[in-house]
Amino acid sequence: MNLKPFYLSAPSRSGSSLLIKVLNCTRSTVVINEPVNSVDIVNRDNIKSIFESLEHNLKSGFIPQRVGIDGSEVTDTYPSSSIKWGNVKRSIEGVEVIGIKKSFPAFSNKDYFRPFITEWPSFVQWMRESMNGAVAVIVRDPRFTMLSWKTTFDALKGSTEKQCIAWNTIASTILSSRKLGLQIIRYEDLTTDAASVVGAIAEHIGVEATLKSDLPQVSKFVFEDYLIKKGISVGAAEADFRTVERICGDIAKEFGYERMYI
Repeated sequence: MNLKPFYLSAPSRSGSSLLIKVLNCTRSTVVINEPVNSVDIVNRDNIKSIFESLEHNLKSGFIPQRVGIDGSEVTDTYPSSSIKWGNVKRSIEGVEVIGIKKSFPAFSNKDYFRPFITEWPSFVQWMRESMNGAVAVIVRDPRFTMLSWKTTFDALKGSTEKQCIAWNTIASTILSSRKLGLQIIRYEDLTTDAASVVGAIAEHIGVEATLKSDLPQVSKFVFEDYLIKKGISVGAAEADFRTVERICGDIAKEFGYERMYI
């Protein structure tokens, strides 16, 4: 490959979609949202072939990307009924990095969750040493990550304790890979200073952080407004937050998240 491969992951609903938008504003980096089979990190030949295919597409003047009903590029994957794959024009001029974004699989996805978790550390090492690439993960305060899980996925509207077990498993796997060359980005830092995050990721990959378009404007997150929009009472949210802090608090602190209720 002539372009550097970059793999971006995250616990679902942690800001990876926003990070794609930000990185795709740079001249040097192109990130594709969840290419088919990109979750199969056990099969390294498969991952390598995906990167090579994407580089070939870019040399032909386009990238495969998810688009909405109106044909415009989207980075989220929900609701899936309104999103399809399309070819988006993109010149290879100035591009040095081709990226894949794939969130950690859902806890309920028995075919991929455990293999992804088990293989993640060696995958990070393989990307750095064998592919001469880079790997990053974006995380978010688990209280809001799991609140978003509950309001997005029907399968996760049940036990908060089970959600915490899933988040702890993912978060522990991420933390265990820090010394292998993994970069960890916090969603909160992205929303307050996107330019600095772009610079940090560019340095991690080893490229220049020059922009080809303005960074997207990020609306300030207002907790109360979010609850009203989702139809959740403050009391119910705070009860869930206490559970999250009790079960996930120690691991969350490793990412710099302090407790609010305990």
